[in-house]
Amino acid sequence: MLKIPSKISILLSCALCVILFIGCIVAAVMLPWVSELLEYERNGFFINGIITEGQRTSVMTFGYIGIAAIALAVGMLFALLIRVKGGRVFTDKSVALIRGVSWACYLLALSFIGIGFTYNVSFAAAFLAVFLGLCLRVVKNVLEEACRIKNENDLTV
Repeated sequence: MLKIPSKISILLSCALCVILFIGCIVAAVMLPWVSELLEYERNGFFINGIITEGQRTSVMTFGYIGIAAIALAVGMLFALLIRVKGGRVFTDKSVALIRGVSWACYLLALSFIGIGFTYNVSFAAAFLAVFLGLCLRVVKNVLEEACRIKNENDLTV
């Protein structure tokens, strides 16, 4: 399997975070246009077969909440990558950043649930967001325990 050096991997991850954050900005700008396109979609993809103006407003509201959750998570991931680059991995701040990303995933899931009452496929996306949040909670718990062990070892002379 291809092994990328750590410094290059961190640099690539930071670049992807920047690209994704820019994508969030583009998505926020494009959301009204996309929701307008959805209003004219009549192929039965929606619960009622057509989206009403109220449903469009709901989709936009929950869409902006979801975009904000993603942008927040990307910002925290970027901060975590900077900490990794500086060798500050096993710290309470790193644990807090991972905890924050997991909560952002749950917020994203809630926004998908809100959209799901209009746009059925969003329920599947909500399930995936909850699963990702759970995975991050497990990683957070592992990192938290590693921090505890590191702090205990630092106190040992």
